[in-house]
Amino acid sequence: MALWILNRPPEKCSLGELQTAEFLGDLSDDWIIRWGFHYHDNHGTLREGDFLVLGPKGNLLVLEAKVGNLCHNPYTGKWSTADGDHPQMQLDAEWCGVMQEVNQTQGGRPRLFVARALALPGTSVAPGAADHHGIDRELIYDRRDLQDFTQIWDKRMPKADGRSREIFFDSFGRDATPKAVRHFVDETDRALIRQTEVGFDLLDNLEDNHQFLVRGGAGSGKTFMALEQATRWANDGARVLFLCYNLALTAFIRELVARARARKRLRAGDVVVRAWEELASELITRVGLEYDVPAGSADRTHFYEQTLPHYLVQIVRDKSCPPEFDCMIVDEGQDHDTAIPGFPSDWSGPGWWGVYWSLLKEGSRSPVAVFLDPAQRPQFRGGGGFSLDALLNTENFHPVQVGLKRTVRYSLPIFKHLKSLVMPALKDVQEGLVQQGPLPDGPLVVEQTAGDGEAAALANRIIRSWIDQGWCKPDQVLVLSARSKKTDSTLRGCNELAGCPLVNQLERRTGEIGMLSVHRAKGLDALAVLLVDYGPKADLNEFDQIGYFMGSSRARQLLGVVSTIPAKG
Repeated sequence: MALWILNRPPEKCSLGELQTAEFLGDLSDDWIIRWGFHYHDNHGTLREGDFLVLGPKGNLLVLEAKVGNLCHNPYTGKWSTADGDHPQMQLDAEWCGVMQEVNQTQGGRPRLFVARALALPGTSVAPGAADHHGIDRELIYDRRDLQDFTQIWDKRMPKADGRSREIFFDSFGRDATPKAVRHFVDETDRALIRQTEVGFDLLDNLEDNHQFLVRGGAGSGKTFMALEQATRWANDGARVLFLCYNLALTAFIRELVARARARKRLRAGDVVVRAWEELASELITRVGLEYDVPAGSADRTHFYEQTLPHYLVQIVRDKSCPPEFDCMIVDEGQDHDTAIPGFPSDWSGPGWWGVYWSLLKEGSRSPVAVFLDPAQRPQFRGGGGFSLDALLNTENFHPVQVGLKRTVRYSLPIFKHLKSLVMPALKDVQEGLVQQGPLPDGPLVVEQTAGDGEAAALANRIIRSWIDQGWCKPDQVLVLSARSKKTDSTLRGCNELAGCPLVNQLERRTGEIGMLSVHRAKGLDALAVLLVDYGPKADLNEFDQIGYFMGSSRARQLLGVVSTIPAKG
């Protein structure tokens, strides 16, 4: 979609502007639309116009929107406009003001051609008419013209030198330069971080409690609060085990801990970040056994549900790995199973938690903080593997339970998009989305539908527009697929997007775009997310509805969705 520069919120604009904007919303991402701009009339008075539309190759259109059917009463001289004045007089004044501004900033560059027109989204001018109520037909974009905007533009506009577009940026488009957009994005991210940090007051209130359990929905700031608590305990001299479930989140937290250490926020103690499987592998190899995960699906399931629990039970009971941590933080706690078939009947665990307790110097009495949202447990793993009651029944584990009732991670368009997903499977996760106070604004969510073989081209176009317009850097983009393997994705064989390498997120370096499956991205967030390999929203089954929401909810400021229409036959 086009890059929009908004001078004021759409809800403050006239009906004619809203109707016109709806038509302009179909323009591609190489167009720029300024909705609301200031100019000086012939008397030097500062006034406001409706739209400035900059074409892909140059040429600028001053577009003034009028609601209803434009008409003139010859007996009174009044027009059907808000002030009763001749609409072309207002349009000409706007055009002169814009011309004066662009001429002052032209410099030695090719001239920027500036046209003018009235937008009449509710009117269809009679075919073949030379004028409409005395206004030259060439000065009008009626409903049909707005529907075929690019074709009418090409007919009415002369050929342009693309270099003249720079004049627009120097006069009316300063807010749209990549540098200005980058500043807006950085400020928005800082605002989101500030909102997250407000929640740290909760940790101040809990400091006299050494065990607590925090529940919060998507975007409520659980992960950053977990990291803050880990930092606080470490700065008191503790060695803290920070447990995650998936590798991508583990790598992200590990990077944040390294930054905290580099910035002297982590001044004492230590925070050791581990995925549950990394931890299991360390324990197994530490006692001289080989950690060898079978390749076959059935054998792999047997390994995780039978073989691995058997080994870990023996290690815990033999005390082969002595406790080495003072405190423990568990993020995405609902993903850490409390019930596994391979643990013996007399195993009090519950589940993997019995292994975790054994690594703490005071066992389940130790300082522990668990952050979770049971509604976000992946459906493919089933709900039976985790029971909050089973965890809370652990001997000597008596946490204070608190809830986060505010969404802090998303820009307003992404929050509204997530709330708009009316799907049966999303009832519980959507209840966790709560807006209290303002959320920062941002670009609209981009939703595209791809036919057979079109997904890669659409993905490329969306990401290129984000990068070229300054919304993000390549390594701030995360591509999330509904497929577990790239070879099954519509992006199979696609090694680049927007001219940047497309790589596994776990191997991503500066300047590269990362890709993961949705379910491997649990707990992660990214400034920009592109979601692929889901069908149209109306056709998603309950499993894919959850995945669609989870993938969309990883985005902080930019979200693009390329839905795929299945090939017939």
